[in-house]
Amino acid sequence: MKAICIALEKTELAQNITAALGQELHLARYRQFADGEITVSLEHSEYYAGKTVVILQSTGAPVNEHTLGVAFLAQELKNAGAQRVIAVVPYLGYARQERSSIAGKPGSAQLIAKLFEASGIDELIVLDLHEPSAIEFFSIPVHNLKAQAVIADHIKKEFLSLSNTCLIAPDKGASDYVQVVADMIGVGTLIFSKQRFAADQTRILRHEGGCSGTIGIMLDDIIATGGTAVNVCNALPAMGYQEIYGYFVHPVLAGPAIERIEKSAFLKLFVSNTLSLSKEAAAAPKIAVFDVSGILVDAIKKIIL
Repeated sequence: MKAICIALEKTELAQNITAALGQELHLARYRQFADGEITVSLEHSEYYAGKTVVILQSTGAPVNEHTLGVAFLAQELKNAGAQRVIAVVPYLGYARQERSSIAGKPGSAQLIAKLFEASGIDELIVLDLHEPSAIEFFSIPVHNLKAQAVIADHIKKEFLSLSNTCLIAPDKGASDYVQVVADMIGVGTLIFSKQRFAADQTRILRHEGGCSGTIGIMLDDIIATGGTAVNVCNALPAMGYQEIYGYFVHPVLAGPAIERIEKSAFLKLFVSNTLSLSKEAAAAPKIAVFDVSGILVDAIKKIIL
């Protein structure tokens, strides 16, 4: 593969991807000034001239720094003469802001799309974009990969029997995603509805679905503050569920999320490595990590080779 892999930081996911590709992970020089501005530079910039370069970097917390960092890195690579820049951004910050507070107007996700394009990124790979319609903001090719097959395989390996198991959608927005995984593993679903009364606060209204069992596995693309997930989880024991687990692709885990999870009825929460866990999250007994590098590697190979 004639490509160079580079990142702003050495994450587990980036290392897994480069190892599978048989490549070395290069790191950009990333520095923050006293006033908060950041700068990104390259060591031996001449090395990138005429090359295809793959950026491996999610734009999670700190979201603003990582988002600008990816854009600045792409610009610097093009300044160095890189022929093609492919950005692999498994978790794309601001993807949940596809709509403006003004009806009918695009949200901040459109501006991020324009920033990435202006920076020189030629092609973008993301994983489980929260709002797929945000792809329409880009004029460059965007590959929105899905982790459903990885999750289905992990569930089948983790649980010896699925005869008394239901997949749980914590809200209607997750129902289609959950149904795909449910069909893969041959179980039924239970879909909850919620009402949002503040930016990160929700209440559970009702649920639908004919599935009943003693093991509940909740599934969604993102877990942020954990409010909705924990509210649904804590309602399940009264419905006969004796074991409750969760699968979430992007572990944002902001604010009181860890405390909420540890105090909840969840026995275990499985999250992917699209985002690096904080020290608190990594030490939390109920949180375990599964790897999604395989599907990203396959996508990179198809684009590069």
